[in-house]
Amino acid sequence: MEWDDVEEIAEQLSVQHPEIQDPYSIRFVDLMQWVVNLEGFEGEKNPKTSMEGKLESIVQAWADYIQ
Repeated sequence: MEWDDVEEIAEQLSVQHPEIQDPYSIRFVDLMQWVVNLEGFEGEKNPKTSMEGKLESIVQAWADYIQ
């Protein structure tokens, strides 16, 4: 799983964090840490480029998934 696999990441985050009802409330720093700690995640663990767009996509996919 890589950073572009937003739907798969969102599904796994939803399963691992069922207490989260509003993914938009998660700080990007925390979200990034959760993503890189997912089992099967093989993407860059400490990206040098801005990840804001990718993280926004993950949050949107997560919100869509839980609705």
